[in-house]
Amino acid sequence: VRGTVKFFNAYKGYGSVNIGENERDVFVHLRTLRNCGIHHLTEGQEILLHVTDEGKGPQAKEVKVLLRIRVMQAVICIVCHLLINGPETALKPAN
Repeated sequence: VRGTVKFFNAYKGYGSVNIGENERDVFVHLRTLRNCGIHHLTEGQEILLHVTDEGKGPQAKEVKVLLRIRVMQAVICIVCHLLINGPETALKPAN
């Protein structure tokens, strides 16, 4: 199912994803994300997830980040790196 990250707190290790107007939010645990190769979610980010309900409410058991979000996160990481370390640390084109 497709959802939008409502919030994610890496310090606490969990977050919530909205999967529809009339649906309950889905709990997402950091352990689940790491098992799927994901380290962080951003508010408003669109993801794909497999949802189960084992009595505690809907929980994500598998999460996939949509490609465009990964690209956006990579660009943000590069910009932050350049702001922190200066433009001289950027990769230079090969001759």
